[in-house]
Amino acid sequence: MVGKIKGTGSYRPVQVWDNDKLSHMMDTSDEWIRGRTGIGQRHIASGGETVAYMAARAAEEALSDAGMRPEEIDFLLVSTMSSERIMPCAACEVQKLIGAVNAACFDLNGACTGFLLALNTAQAYLGQQIYRRALVIGSETLSHLTNWKDRSTCVLFGDGAGAVVLEAEENAVYTQAVHSIGSKGEALTCVSRNQQQFIEKDADISSTYMQMDGKEVFKFAVSKVPEAQKCCCSARSALPSSGSSGYPAPPSGSAVPCAGPPAPPCPLPVRTWPLSCCP
Repeated sequence: MVGKIKGTGSYRPVQVWDNDKLSHMMDTSDEWIRGRTGIGQRHIASGGETVAYMAARAAEEALSDAGMRPEEIDFLLVSTMSSERIMPCAACEVQKLIGAVNAACFDLNGACTGFLLALNTAQAYLGQQIYRRALVIGSETLSHLTNWKDRSTCVLFGDGAGAVVLEAEENAVYTQAVHSIGSKGEALTCVSRNQQQFIEKDADISSTYMQMDGKEVFKFAVSKVPEAQKCCCSARSALPSSGSSGYPAPPSGSAVPCAGPPAPPCPLPVRTWPLSCCP
């Protein structure tokens, strides 16, 4: 059994910050940002646009697209590293907001690759026939963890949510390639503020914003994307059809073309790949 995507949904905060706005906040420009990242603007959460709220709105759109009711979902998974509450988990908050009363719920923190890891996790549950219908959501308010004076990181991040509805079906194929290099973890860090040292008056909280060694992250992305695609295609023991899709998770869309052409046996051109980038 494989979870087949039956519906998709998304939510983007109303507030938009374009590159020109950032140029008034720090030493940067639209040309500098676009040339290095391909990004022209980002959505920024405000007011009541929390991780759970955005996730719920994306979930409702995905359910509508799938033609399903919330109570038909029996597994609800939210990927996030920026939830405003430690507990209850964001998934339980979403369950309450949309009325998915029959769903088992939990959160998963996989940072940039969180949504893909959540998708893989849901596929494992559906594949074992533990659940039949799953709602998988990625939702982030990364603007809360971003140093808006650091142009090397802040230009990459924003807020939003995306969701898919999966239903278990026979005779479907799902392959995945996931790799981790813990020894390179210092290339992208964000220290938790839930520590005594950050509660003290006049505490230095600079380490609680995302900090990145851009060159190391970029090198990892462009070297591993071809390997991951080759791994997935090889696992299928056949060339993918024209309807096949891959979901790389690079730091930005500009990293994928730099990865070069797909490695054999995959003939799919890079431009056909849907991307799962940091919000």
